[in-house]
Amino acid sequence: MVDNANAETTDWAEQAKNAKEILEFAKDEATALDDFLRTLTPTDWAKETALAPWKVEDVVAHLDVVGAAYLEAARSGAEGSHPTTTSTPAPRGPRPVQTILDFRAEMVAEAADRRATLGTTDEVRAGFRQTYDALFECMEGLSISEWNKRTSLSFGGEMPVYRLAGVALSELALHSWDIRSALVPNAELSLPSQRVLSVNALTRLFRVVDASDFPSVGPEPVRYRFRVEGHADRTHDVVVEHGTARGELATPDEAQVEFKMHASDFVLVFYKRLNLDQLITEERIVVDGESRLVSAFDAWMERKVLP
Repeated sequence: MVDNANAETTDWAEQAKNAKEILEFAKDEATALDDFLRTLTPTDWAKETALAPWKVEDVVAHLDVVGAAYLEAARSGAEGSHPTTTSTPAPRGPRPVQTILDFRAEMVAEAADRRATLGTTDEVRAGFRQTYDALFECMEGLSISEWNKRTSLSFGGEMPVYRLAGVALSELALHSWDIRSALVPNAELSLPSQRVLSVNALTRLFRVVDASDFPSVGPEPVRYRFRVEGHADRTHDVVVEHGTARGELATPDEAQVEFKMHASDFVLVFYKRLNLDQLITEERIVVDGESRLVSAFDAWMERKVLP
């Protein structure tokens, strides 16, 4: 599951309006993935993906499982019947690694059960599509006030219903890449998902992981700057101080290390699909800064475990 984090604001009506556009992106993502899956051979369906040891059929079954969870969250939240409307919200902040690993194991088991229940790969594909069609129909039928009601996901915590649009887009886009990258050379994220996910990649990372274990790199603070180019031009900084890393928008302060990279690669690095060292070796990233600082950041990222 992808634990997406869109910043909440007091202007929830505007947030809901933006979420409706994101929901359209998610619908397009689901259609594109469904069309792609229809072209696959039995050998393709058995191919191991970027989420090894999951095969293509496992990833699609997982999408079906979490899509059903999103649908239930949308329905119960809109009806005001979700437990979080009367209970204490789940605490925010870094998750213990073992908690993340346990969650992953649960997802693996649920996907395996779903795949076994559905049977053939064509039934797995059809089940996935039916689930997301039901989700989109449900969310499109909600009023603005219903979109602003509270709901929650087992790992994502409490959120307004409208945020499920971004969660669904993230799930579909990243797992589509997981599948395509196993079968198509130089697979990239779709352009709309690059734009949406690049905004939240750093926020999500630092909300989920313990960032207090960065190795000593000398005089602090050390600022790592990421210049994201392409469909989603923006600049992000990761600042290391007192052994702790934090993400923030770029400031006028000088950066000790600067990375120039495509938006798709930026998202895939911070969602732990690709690593910096790999992209630097392939000359997909331009780096300006001391190699020891670059190595320290790459090693720190490699130790992080995400849901």
